[in-house]
Amino acid sequence: MSQHHGLTRPSEWTTLYRVGSIGAIAYIVSIILTTTMFIVSDYDTGLDGLGHLTYIAEHRTWWMVLQGLVLGTNALLIPTFMALYPTLAPLDRSNTAIGVVLAISCMVLFIAYFPPVNGLVYLSDQYVAAATPEAQAALAGGAEALVAQMNVYGPSDTLLGIAVLFISLAMRKSVFHKAIAYLGITTFVVSVVGASLKPTVGVAYLWWWLFFIVWLAAVAWKLYQLGWLRQTA
Repeated sequence: MSQHHGLTRPSEWTTLYRVGSIGAIAYIVSIILTTTMFIVSDYDTGLDGLGHLTYIAEHRTWWMVLQGLVLGTNALLIPTFMALYPTLAPLDRSNTAIGVVLAISCMVLFIAYFPPVNGLVYLSDQYVAAATPEAQAALAGGAEALVAQMNVYGPSDTLLGIAVLFISLAMRKSVFHKAIAYLGITTFVVSVVGASLKPTVGVAYLWWWLFFIVWLAAVAWKLYQLGWLRQTA
């Protein structure tokens, strides 16, 4: 083992720490790109099934890139959360195990949204090619079902907040600064508040992700230290 500013870096976990830090950084970059693409677009989250079919037909590439960034990049965080286990488990196995398993499960749930969003692309292509108004109406009805799946509040956001809570509880006596742990606990609190506000504010409830992104950036930096910084004489 080697030490750097109080950090313990077992050599057998170096690759995982490095991949975890890179994954977290790449994910943060994707969130910034996603937010920018969303802000500069004229996309209306209140569109119905027919509205989505026509909008996607006119912005097909934008939609596919955006959804790829929103959903596909969640896979980047799987090694990040995996890397937290060997870092935190020696001091708190229970909270670490619960938090890591919940966090990875949450990433899988996010990725599972791919069928509805890609299904809308397929229906949009069929809608454009439809020869009759009756065929278009049937496709619009199918799109309505997929839009309903997209708009319903699933467990993934709340699950992520709970996962961060358990991980942060384990961080309090680890190599992570206590400020990171308390930021994670705060992230859980604001995730619950955000979820409760969704029926009122709609997509704006995602403001709580600002806390998560800052917490994730701190985690990425610590994993970078564990994976790359070596002992100095």
